[in-house]
Amino acid sequence: MFSLFSGKISGVFTLIAQGISKVVGLITKAVITVVDEVVETVSELTAPLTEKLTALPVLGDTISTVLDVTTDLLGDVSQGVHAISDKLIAGDLLGGVDTALNGTTDLVGSTLNGVSDILDSVLTTTAPLTTPLTQLPVLGDVIDAVGQTASNLSGLVAETGDYVAGIQPLDLVGDLLNNPVASVGGVVQDVSGTLDALLDDLAPITDTAAALPLVGGVVSTVGSTVGAVNDGLYDLGSQLTQVKPLDLDLNISLYG
Repeated sequence: MFSLFSGKISGVFTLIAQGISKVVGLITKAVITVVDEVVETVSELTAPLTEKLTALPVLGDTISTVLDVTTDLLGDVSQGVHAISDKLIAGDLLGGVDTALNGTTDLVGSTLNGVSDILDSVLTTTAPLTTPLTQLPVLGDVIDAVGQTASNLSGLVAETGDYVAGIQPLDLVGDLLNNPVASVGGVVQDVSGTLDALLDDLAPITDTAAALPLVGGVVSTVGSTVGAVNDGLYDLGSQLTQVKPLDLDLNISLYG
């Protein structure tokens, strides 16, 4: 009898949750639709100005890249909100949460890729100015190293954006619940890999600085120390990923 009663209560709460989900979805859909219309209207009104700005010499390409990145990000936000509202209108609350979380990681990834595109555009725009300077003695090597490093960092930002966009938040949460130690170990390995890539990307400027008098020795020592610490970090992550839930249970039972 109690089981039947509790089942009815559960069903009532489920219907209430679905009803709230649909209402929130409809409101969200209405709001984002209005926002889309406003953005489109503003874009049409500012089109003559943006055409003039993008036609400017030297700066035009960079301005065009920034505008393209901004437009793409606004489109991603709008598309994501529409997807969330569609899930909520269908009464799929969990699906709405999942879509929102995935949309957040996708948006962060797109933002990082946009930053990379803007940096690449700036490097391309300034190349005619910096290339002659690379022919100067001593200073030329430094300028060339800075340019190579900036280009490498742009690539690292883009790779990081792809990595973040590929994260499945609910899967990550599930992994943390099932085996938190191994999951943390995987994150530690990812951090170590990113740091290792960063060190490689900084190599042009650090190698140049290491060859300079006075500061060269300090730069070399710092680089070696950071590299050694990062190797230890990766080894720690590797050890953590090998820990199984059963191992944790056994340790708790033996020492708890």
